[in-house]
Amino acid sequence: MEKPVYAPEGKKPTGETPFHVRIMRKRPDIKAIVHAHPPILTGFSIAGSGLLQKPFLPEPILEVGPIMSVAYDTPLSEQFDRVIDLSDGFLMENHGALFCSPFSITDAVERLQMTECMAHSILVASLLGNAKPIADKYVKEIDEVIKIRNLPMPGKPGLFSSISMMYH
Repeated sequence: MEKPVYAPEGKKPTGETPFHVRIMRKRPDIKAIVHAHPPILTGFSIAGSGLLQKPFLPEPILEVGPIMSVAYDTPLSEQFDRVIDLSDGFLMENHGALFCSPFSITDAVERLQMTECMAHSILVASLLGNAKPIADKYVKEIDEVIKIRNLPMPGKPGLFSSISMMYH
């Protein structure tokens, strides 16, 4: 069964819809995609910063995984095919952000908002002189939280057996 494509009332779906549909075909676990251009995340994408691939805050670690960078290419390119299995959050260089959810469009939007807030915090920490990721031993402990809360591992199901694997 095809998944519905949503667009604001009175507008046609974006010209990037085929790109989003291809992602959902490659990752059938994905129920929703949000593609947006929030200012802080887009700033990180323009700067080409890999900082968001590091573990900074527990909630984005648990729910999204590392924010993978995707090299700039035309919007309908196949760049995502190389990284779509590795996470549920992505920065497209010089373009914007894309977040996936195995649950709902609301959850995908919440993941985007949570990550935009994290990016803002990392930006402030960097301006203050030290954006310090969570230590490896604490990232390993987050694996236990996932088990206790019975949360799905971010990324393609079955690809990673632990959060620690995602960040190393």
